[in-house]
Amino acid sequence: MKEKDNSPMELPKMQREGNNYAKDVKEIREAREKMEEVVYGSNRFLVIRNVLNLVFIVLAVIGVAVYLLQSETVGTVILIFAIILKFAETILRIMH
Repeated sequence: MKEKDNSPMELPKMQREGNNYAKDVKEIREAREKMEEVVYGSNRFLVIRNVLNLVFIVLAVIGVAVYLLQSETVGTVILIFAIILKFAETILRIMH
């Protein structure tokens, strides 16, 4: 039979040093904010992109409903406009 190892477990660095925990949390938060800035860009572009995506989704649903229930021509125009908005959002995402 193997004997149980009663040695204390190695504590993470933050717990071993005690008072540096707040400093480590602050560093992690700052690093995450920098990463989000790189990934998502500035908040202004993120808000614009979210609005364009929302409008695209609404127009796509309306366009499909109009296409199927009312007029194919009007539905097609609405869908084309929705696609133009999606292109604009994609261009903002690529350029930033």
